[in-house]
Amino acid sequence: MVCAAGVFTIPEPGSVLYQLARVTPMGAASQVMSYGWFGGDSFPWIQIVTMIGWTVALTPLAVKRFKWR
Repeated sequence: MVCAAGVFTIPEPGSVLYQLARVTPMGAASQVMSYGWFGGDSFPWIQIVTMIGWTVALTPLAVKRFKWR
């Protein structure tokens, strides 16, 4: 998952790996952190929405699976 997210290498914009990394949680986070560190042409809205979507989708599963009582 880390390799497909583009954490070790920066994929070229428009490539298949870049498009895949945009919709995975770790890839989106990596691209947002790269934008924050190096700057960029435009704000990474798709990556932010991707991370919010994964959080909203998986929070109910986490609440159900991890109960500390």
